[in-house]
Amino acid sequence: MGGAFALRGDGTGPHRLAATINTNIRMHLHAEGDLDGAQRARLVQIAQLCPVHKTLQHPIHIETTLAA
Repeated sequence: MGGAFALRGDGTGPHRLAATINTNIRMHLHAEGDLDGAQRARLVQIAQLCPVHKTLQHPIHIETTLAA
């Protein structure tokens, strides 16, 4: 899949939904331009490949230690 997208603007809007045992985040993508369905679907795929997105999809365990 190649070629340029007729994208005039973009943006994201993360929304934290809950502060319970599980934290839920809903990401809204905004794309302006003359994009067909395949291009819009590809933009969602690209967003899901973001390293931060991938990290947040997995459990995060934090180990805290006190330095000597």
